[in-house]
Amino acid sequence: MLKPCRRRKRSNDLYTALHLQMEYCAELFKLDLMLLADASGMAVVSTRPSDVSDVVASYGPLLARNHFRDNRSEIMASLQQHIGAHAGLVEVRRFQIAGEDYYICTLGGVGARNELAMHRAVNGVRRIVGLLP
Repeated sequence: MLKPCRRRKRSNDLYTALHLQMEYCAELFKLDLMLLADASGMAVVSTRPSDVSDVVASYGPLLARNHFRDNRSEIMASLQQHIGAHAGLVEVRRFQIAGEDYYICTLGGVGARNELAMHRAVNGVRRIVGLLP
């Protein structure tokens, strides 16, 4: 059964609107964690603010830049030291708003479900940032 549209819960506050978007996508696609990080690796908004969120956010830009490089295994090993075996479930997608890099990071999803969640989150973030003052 389809869930009601997230847009029924709206906010004029940018942070709250982004938080609602992340929560909706994480719930819809059954993710443990979804967050938006900036280019410096700082969590802008997270479904579950915690040390894990901060670590995943800090590794987001690094993982996105090294997706197909030889040193990715070293990066993943370092991430695993911080968050444990769940490191293998971290996915990152880079996108831009007004020429600036941002990252959607997920934890706990699998394959196509992650891709759909990230795609929906990116579109939502772009819509929210474009609509709000």
